[in-house]
Amino acid sequence: MNDREKALLDDAQQVYGSRFRARARNVGDAWVVDLIKIDGSVIWPDYATGPSELLAVLAAEQRYRVEESGEASLSGDTYVEKAQDRLRRWLEG
Repeated sequence: MNDREKALLDDAQQVYGSRFRARARNVGDAWVVDLIKIDGSVIWPDYATGPSELLAVLAAEQRYRVEESGEASLSGDTYVEKAQDRLRRWLEG
């Protein structure tokens, strides 16, 4: 993962504030994100999935924005598509 992708991951974590964060884990050919408390305990397992760590974390961010914060979402039918749009915009910016 390059520095720009790491910066995007850090930016995506901001949506959760200081209450919890997203933690990605590899499950073979995909990545799964759990939402965890600061102490490391899982509060929401299997919150999002994606084909890469970056897209899984971004999919979790997009889901949280829509379902928990009630914010508008990026274009795309699935959270992974929304994550891909977020990544594209980040790289273009």
